[in-house]
Amino acid sequence: MIRRPLLTCPFDHERHLSNLNAKLQLTQNEKRAAEKRENETRLRQESERKEAAEREKDAEMRKQAADTGEEMELRRKNAKALIAAGAVVTVGTDNYWAAAAELARAPKVETQDHGIGTILAIEGLVELGMTPLQAISAGTKNGAFAAGRSADLGTIERGKIADLLVLGADPLADIKNIRAIRTLMLGGRVVDRGRLPEVRVLSRP
Repeated sequence: MIRRPLLTCPFDHERHLSNLNAKLQLTQNEKRAAEKRENETRLRQESERKEAAEREKDAEMRKQAADTGEEMELRRKNAKALIAAGAVVTVGTDNYWAAAAELARAPKVETQDHGIGTILAIEGLVELGMTPLQAISAGTKNGAFAAGRSADLGTIERGKIADLLVLGADPLADIKNIRAIRTLMLGGRVVDRGRLPEVRVLSRP
């Protein structure tokens, strides 16, 4: 019987330890990366909660300011400063059709109605420090300028669209005389005001 020699492979302890250390290091790196991601997620969520709380707080403060009149007083103060500084000012209103009465939470205020809202805004500019002529210019000439329509609207000149009012009283003596309409012209033609609907028409059939 022939005995064959046993083949042995020497065990490399150093290499084995090195592999174990590498695996351990990899596991630790993965753990640190996971912890980092968790921390980043937590910080982001905390930041989002703080931002949401700030927005809610700001909204509550704005509502409180509106309810107490503080916001309007600040707007008036800023408007007076602009007028005193000679800034180009035009009227700005919140005119809109609004929802049906049965769907509205609260009745729409008069200043947001078409037509009268602009008239009230022009009168308000005089209250804020403008002369009547400056207020009328703000609502006509400056309004056309702000809309990029100075070539067509805003002043009475040859070649411009003849949409205008003829008043029955002097608005320079009293700005409220802009309500004293004698003649209304649209595109150079006199409008029969007696044929205009007394109730606003939102659409045509």
